[in-house]
Amino acid sequence: DAFSFYWYSEAKFGSKTGEYTDDELWTALDLANLRTSIPYLDCAVGDYLSPKERYLFSVARCLLKKPKIVFIDDLENADSNQVLLFPESTVLLFCGEPISDFYGRIIRLMSGEVIEEDFYSS
Repeated sequence: DAFSFYWYSEAKFGSKTGEYTDDELWTALDLANLRTSIPYLDCAVGDYLSPKERYLFSVARCLLKKPKIVFIDDLENADSNQVLLFPESTVLLFCGEPISDFYGRIIRLMSGEVIEEDFYSS
């Protein structure tokens, strides 16, 4: 499912409605490491984003929306610094490998059941 940058930036970020200032949009794009990935923001409709770029747009959108809960579904796509971008949010990481690089509570699930619960800090 490919997204065009134009549609995604206008529709998802709400910049047409003036919901966010240009500075807020650029800050979110910078924090999500998109400024260097996408050198020009005026792409024609039909120019597609890679899966990694779509993922980074999701991060940027979360930075703008400031949700109370952030879900990160694939730790391989996430870098540990992205978790730190959401200090006011509860961040839920879903991954197949054990993690200990993040602060907080770690709950291991198997088949929908809690099999281990602990608190970690690195």
